[in-house]
Amino acid sequence: MPTPTFDMTTIGETMLRLSVPAGERLEHARRLDLFPAGAEANIASALSRLGHRCAWLGGLPDSSLGRIVANQLRMAGVNLDG
Repeated sequence: MPTPTFDMTTIGETMLRLSVPAGERLEHARRLDLFPAGAEANIASALSRLGHRCAWLGGLPDSSLGRIVANQLRMAGVNLDG
């Protein structure tokens, strides 16, 4: 039996989480940090950081926001090549 390419493949949507810098309140923040969010992306990212081979399958827009999500997931070690 062939060895699977990935330990885990997640399929689903992802979102962007907007967060104020640590210790700041939203009404006083002058910037917001962007992070990918969503159960499938979170699981793939967490398992990749623990050394598992993970992939995420889902649609992303061809825009700067889509590229932010893709880059953040790749930096976490998640394969997006489907």
